[in-house]
Amino acid sequence: KLALNGVYGDSNNQYSPFYDPQYTMTITINGQLLLCMLSEALMEIESLRMIQVNTDGITVMLLRNKLEELHEHCIKWELNTGLELEETFYSRMFIRDVNNYIAEYENGKLKHKGAYKYEREWHENHSCLVVKKAVEAHLIKGCNIRDFIEKHDDIFDFFLRAKVPRSSKLILR
Repeated sequence: KLALNGVYGDSNNQYSPFYDPQYTMTITINGQLLLCMLSEALMEIESLRMIQVNTDGITVMLLRNKLEELHEHCIKWELNTGLELEETFYSRMFIRDVNNYIAEYENGKLKHKGAYKYEREWHENHSCLVVKKAVEAHLIKGCNIRDFIEKHDDIFDFFLRAKVPRSSKLILR
């Protein structure tokens, strides 16, 4: 899976030997159409609420007694498409948009995406992580944002990365 995803990603990179925009669009559009097909079938389930649909998957909310009906639709879709679905259960989600959210798994662990992700690799932007952490504390634990920021003691979480002209000077006081 990882190797295929790498090739797919490189198919949209003009400097890659795998560069092929038509291949990229074919995979993307077909994936979106197939997920639309699944979404349309799932909307037949009484009480199901469609939360989000993107190129990676579908998030829905439904009553537990409708789970078997959902699985029936998914199995039918898998047989028709030759693709395999995965499922994850969240107890709650806080969504800014389809690519920016905090999801809480049923076991209490959290999934951070986009604007809410603060655990970063060394080469990624670590600017103002206190904001992301304060938002999480507010949404998940009900903490007051101002109190959280004023009591937060990791000075590195307050740092900002900024692009400045070469003529600028750094002064430490």
